[in-house]
Amino acid sequence: SVEERAQALLTGEISIDEMEEKGWIDEDLINYLDNNTGNIQGAADKVEKEGAYLGDFDTVDLQGNQVKSDIFSQYDLTLVNLWTTNCGYCIEEMPYLEEIKNELTESGKSFNIVGICLDINSSGSINEDKLEKALQIIESTGTTYTNIMPDDVIWENKPINVQKVFNW
Repeated sequence: SVEERAQALLTGEISIDEMEEKGWIDEDLINYLDNNTGNIQGAADKVEKEGAYLGDFDTVDLQGNQVKSDIFSQYDLTLVNLWTTNCGYCIEEMPYLEEIKNELTESGKSFNIVGICLDINSSGSINEDKLEKALQIIESTGTTYTNIMPDDVIWENKPINVQKVFNW
């Protein structure tokens, strides 16, 4: 689908050259990227140069346990789920993501999900009310995958094109 092709490009999964070789660049893709990123060439250039990299972060999960960027090296594939405590769609998808993680893990795949709750410490200090709400959301959705707070490194290396959605 157009969305899948766009996401593959924006996450660095595939380069523009590889997309051209596969014949994946067409008017629908360009329109989708223009409408959803505001700048296809800038987004593509950034992915080509930097990839979808969060940096060498050292933060904590929502329970206060230390989490470092090496969490990604423990699996062949890790899905990063960006969410906020006031995003209904984000919360609604969490049980489905948990289901996907469990199915893939049970089938022997080296797969993980790491959630990043973006509104707990967006101002540099922890908002205790939002942290409590996030913990309640995790419990009510049955989410067991690691959910972390972004540190300065993650904020600095935020994934491209997320700003438009979450108003970073």
